[in-house]
Amino acid sequence: MNDDWARLTRVREAQLAAAREAVEQERVRVQASLAQAQRAQAQLQQQAHAKSALWQDTTQALAQGGCGAGTLRQAQVWSGALDRRIADAGQGVQAAEQAVAERMAELQQRRSQLRHASSEVEKVRQVHQRLQAAERRGAEVRAEDRLDELAAQRWLRVRGS
Repeated sequence: MNDDWARLTRVREAQLAAAREAVEQERVRVQASLAQAQRAQAQLQQQAHAKSALWQDTTQALAQGGCGAGTLRQAQVWSGALDRRIADAGQGVQAAEQAVAERMAELQQRRSQLRHASSEVEKVRQVHQRLQAAERRGAEVRAEDRLDELAAQRWLRVRGS
């Protein structure tokens, strides 16, 4: 019977180890997703800054009188291109944030599985300990019963002599 408990304990501990590994792997994935989200946000900020700088330079050129209609058209075309880049970068940020949310949800699920596996290991240990204690109590009771029986037999022999 002890072999069965040892086997069950090993199985539960293996499940616990697998759950720990799954949590660690998911944690790494979350970190990678967070890094990707940060890169996407930096790209968005870079494009927004480029557009802002374009119009600051254009406004400054206009104020100094060094900006003609061709320069304004060129600034407008470049601004449109930057708008598309900003929109693309915004979609990249949304996609990256969605990936982070999905990874975080998966990490929470893995953590829940880890807690469950841990509780299963603890349950097996507690049940095994209770059974061992019951076996010890049973052995003690049997030993006491044998001693009582031997004492009774000895008493009967002594009385019969």
